[in-house]
Amino acid sequence: CLAQFRVFILIVRIGFMVIFAVRKQLCIMKYAKTIISSLIVLFLSITVVKAQDNGYSWTKGDKPALIVNIVVGGMRHDFVERYRENLGSNGLALFLNNGAVFTESRYNFMQTNTAATMATLSTGSNPSVHGVIGEEWWDYTTSKTVRLIDDPAAEPLGTTNDLGSYSQINLTSPTLADELRKVSPRSKSVTIAAEPVSAVALGCLSSEVYWLDTRNVTWTSSSKYMLYLPGWVVSLNEQNYGRRESLRSFS
Repeated sequence: CLAQFRVFILIVRIGFMVIFAVRKQLCIMKYAKTIISSLIVLFLSITVVKAQDNGYSWTKGDKPALIVNIVVGGMRHDFVERYRENLGSNGLALFLNNGAVFTESRYNFMQTNTAATMATLSTGSNPSVHGVIGEEWWDYTTSKTVRLIDDPAAEPLGTTNDLGSYSQINLTSPTLADELRKVSPRSKSVTIAAEPVSAVALGCLSSEVYWLDTRNVTWTSSSKYMLYLPGWVVSLNEQNYGRRESLRSFS
């Protein structure tokens, strides 16, 4: 509906501002590579409002109607407490104050590069199981370099360049989204990230998966996830908001 679309536009605008601000001001760090799912956050916002309106409270044993997985690359766990006073009361602070916080949870593997970490977070298994050790690796059986997300059979959607032939073809373990769809086939899964490696590693082939086309600063996907981009994505891309934000100067 129109209200949902407007909320989504607002969330995407905030996402762009974060991405480009960090790019401009903190160039010594890789910017937070994933802002997972502006769309999922949209549904979270709507669900929270609806729950508050109905006065609904969760009880033990209830099946959650929504699962949101937000990953911020390069954000150490101690940053949450260090900058806690700067967090909004209705944002991350809401989860810290009223949710369950696990301070000793960890995965025991090295090297913690983006691709391997995203695959571990989405599958719950280590690289020795899910098969991802980086964005690319050398296959000694074929004497060729393998790129994690490259899939020659995938066609890019909504882009005018040759980038975007991506899928999770080289991920050997099922993700959370895969398992969710297996248990509940009517469930819907959406993953949105600033770059394709994170989006692909966190999604599944039965998901809607979107990432930024860095040349045109628009949202795109591949034919392995859908036949064509939905109308709301096309409409959003036509506004050229990303390109306008990329040309802004941040002081």
